[in-house]
Amino acid sequence: MTVAKPGGTSTPFTITVEVKETQPDLAGDASLAFPGDINLAAISLTLSPVGPGSPVTTSCISAIEGSGYDARLIVSCPFTNVPVNTYAVVVVVNGGYYQGGAEEVLTVYDPSLDSRLVEGLSSGQRQREDEFRFHN
Repeated sequence: MTVAKPGGTSTPFTITVEVKETQPDLAGDASLAFPGDINLAAISLTLSPVGPGSPVTTSCISAIEGSGYDARLIVSCPFTNVPVNTYAVVVVVNGGYYQGGAEEVLTVYDPSLDSRLVEGLSSGQRQREDEFRFHN
């Protein structure tokens, strides 16, 4: 992710997280297992700087797609004006009997500072210049 202008902060971007319930344990009586309410899962997403600096948070928007065990909670977290740094993108899933998490890497860089710097994103699928998706 690059800065909007030399010496500035990032251009706007969105990180999207998709959360899905796992299938029930089929070792027991599967007829007794029912999907939970994925809408009860609470998602937090923080950009934690690897170098000096403060964590960056934002307000996220969520939506449900599908139903039953195929339901997915899609959480979109828009960011603007993120300072130059390398960040651990920390996703935590909690609440409503759901738990989990993921961690990725995102670098906001200023090409005017050093032409050898490159954009860093350790994994995930790049959708557009301003959108990233992480699947857990």
